[in-house]
Amino acid sequence: MPTKTHRSIGCGLAILPKGHGHDCTRNGSIRFITICEAQGILQAGLLSLACLLGWMGSGCAGSSVPSTIVCGTCEEPGRFVRLQAPHGRSSFVGHEEFSHPFYLSPQDWKPVLASIRVRPLIGFLRKGDGEQAFTPEVVDYLSMTLGRAFALASSREWVVFGLINSDPASVPKMTTGAWYVEGTTLHLLMPNFRAPVPFDNLREVLDRNPLFEVLEATRFEFLPMEYSVAVAGKTSPFPFWQEEIPHVAIEYQSLLARGPGAQERKGLKETEVRGAREVKSEGSGTPMSAIGDRLVELKRLKEQHLITEEDYQQKKKALLDQF
Repeated sequence: MPTKTHRSIGCGLAILPKGHGHDCTRNGSIRFITICEAQGILQAGLLSLACLLGWMGSGCAGSSVPSTIVCGTCEEPGRFVRLQAPHGRSSFVGHEEFSHPFYLSPQDWKPVLASIRVRPLIGFLRKGDGEQAFTPEVVDYLSMTLGRAFALASSREWVVFGLINSDPASVPKMTTGAWYVEGTTLHLLMPNFRAPVPFDNLREVLDRNPLFEVLEATRFEFLPMEYSVAVAGKTSPFPFWQEEIPHVAIEYQSLLARGPGAQERKGLKETEVRGAREVKSEGSGTPMSAIGDRLVELKRLKEQHLITEEDYQQKKKALLDQF
């Protein structure tokens, strides 16, 4: 009975069957040798093309830059949120610096995350009316961890994430991507949405490089909403390579000010502000807005060389510990 041998071949794409009726060795048959040599040439060509595409796009599986762990709750079994310098396919974004650090409370992250919808693409057909990109449980996780990561991000780092949906009855599926802020616009790049990841080596690749595209995944698109729009990026000339990294731009300030639940959030914030004013500063926690203001002021002092880098990092950590 044929067996399978799993091995990584540079780009982490090849899972090759072994023993399909012959061993592909010389046995005196000229035709048999020709077929095997042709198979070898084809496989080598596909490997070279895959790595070339990887170099042009996300890079081969091993070519990734280190990521920074930002908090304990950001690293959980089957999911992570980290900081990483853009590389590889991030050249599709078109700029090098972002409006980071960026401050948004967990309560404000939730409506932003809940507003993102996707729709599968089958060939050139669009399937159904779409669905929310993130489940309520994932929204809770991301609303806490994204705020912490963005507060620590530099202007040359974006926030990457990975989420594994492990169902014992099916193949594990993984959603990965990167977030960044430019001015008043929040951007999400998501090359993989519930992409099948049956092998450990593929999951390791996505753990190191969340912008790596799983070619076997179902294609999808972001649905344009009232406060968001799907962004057209650079295209690829190869039909089997995703034309562009699915990319959505969200006007988060407009969404929070006028979108669903805006009045309720405004009333809640006013109540929180009144409560904070009534409590003595000595015995109360620091409001989120005050922490953000202090972090901005701290950054200004560092940029004007009024405090050292070491002082800046120490004071920033002390403020973030008050989250």
